[in-house]
Amino acid sequence: PDQVFGISLNRQADYINEADWLAYRNSRVRSVAQYELDDEANSEAFQTGLRSLSGEEKPSYAAYRLPIFADRRSRRSTR
Repeated sequence: PDQVFGISLNRQADYINEADWLAYRNSRVRSVAQYELDDEANSEAFQTGLRSLSGEEKPSYAAYRLPIFADRRSRRSTR
C-alpha cells in the first residue's frame, strides 16, 4: 500500500463493502465495477487491486466476494 496517501489493507476491505452499500442505496447507480483485480507493476500507479502484484489475496478480495456492510445506528440497533 501507498505509505503516504494509502490506507491499511483491512481498511480497504471495509471501504470496498461500504462503497458498494452506498451505491446499492442510490437509485441513480446502475452498476459498479472493481477497478483492478491485481495491483499495478508500477509502484507509483494506483495499488487498488484485490490481489498484490505477486498474486497474494488481500483482505479486500474476501470482502468483495462476500459484500456485507453493517451500519451501527445506535448502541442497540444495527442494519
